[in-house]
Amino acid sequence: MRAELLREGVSAISGNRWSDGYAWFELRPAGDGGRDTLNLRLIWASECRKGYGTALLDKLIRAADRCGTRLYLEVQTFVKDKGNDFAFGQVRQGGMLKPELCAWYEKHGFRRLDDCHMARDPAPRAGVLM
Repeated sequence: MRAELLREGVSAISGNRWSDGYAWFELRPAGDGGRDTLNLRLIWASECRKGYGTALLDKLIRAADRCGTRLYLEVQTFVKDKGNDFAFGQVRQGGMLKPELCAWYEKHGFRRLDDCHMARDPAPRAGVLM
């Protein structure tokens, strides 16, 4: 996955955080230890409603599709807290509420597993029969 993210112009910035310079996300191994599933913990854009988060999510999805990796997430809104720490809670100015976040992820191929959790299976590769 690392090579595919680099190919998309996304670089590791610290630990499990990756960025394209305009937005960043945190990606962790799935809790069940599955090698083909990654947990997308959060996406944060430098500015809301400018398309930076969408562009970064698209890069992640392309990389995951090429690797055959399933993406899993828990839909949560969060705010920047004091200093450089991030905390879940109220939406920052211009950010999305939970229903908007769910719709945004659905638009990108994620499906709801329950009220808080979503997953996206990799797109079938061309020439590969399922």
